[in-house]
Amino acid sequence: ELSLKFLTTCLQNKSPTVTMSMINRLFGKAQQAPPPSESIKRLRETLEMLEKREKYLEKKVDTELDTAKKNVGKNKRAALMALRRKKIYEGQMEKLGGARMTIETQIIAIENATTNFAALEAMREGARAMKNISHKMYDLMPFSERTFL
Repeated sequence: ELSLKFLTTCLQNKSPTVTMSMINRLFGKAQQAPPPSESIKRLRETLEMLEKREKYLEKKVDTELDTAKKNVGKNKRAALMALRRKKIYEGQMEKLGGARMTIETQIIAIENATTNFAALEAMREGARAMKNISHKMYDLMPFSERTFL
């Protein structure tokens, strides 16, 4: 609250140097986006981590199912608790599947954007080359054949 009060008094006093430094200290400076290759690398690492977690949860589901089957005749309460835990693990697996799908979609989007950017740069370079060639051709034409716009 103290810094917010100080910020409002600075704004009322119209002191831009103090205000900008205070804003930067309060909210931080904007971070630069990492390059696409670094983003894709981190997303793939996250995917691997999610896959490992999903495999772990699959084992837990199998264990709980076995526990439930073993306790059906003897201890129904233990069997029901095992089925509840199994359901919880399956819910977590479903959430992980959604997160994996989102990350895979992001990877595809970044790769497509990178490809589109490279294609655009190539087309831009080609347009510059064509313009350069046309200027050279125009310079080589006799003056009487030139058309002026």
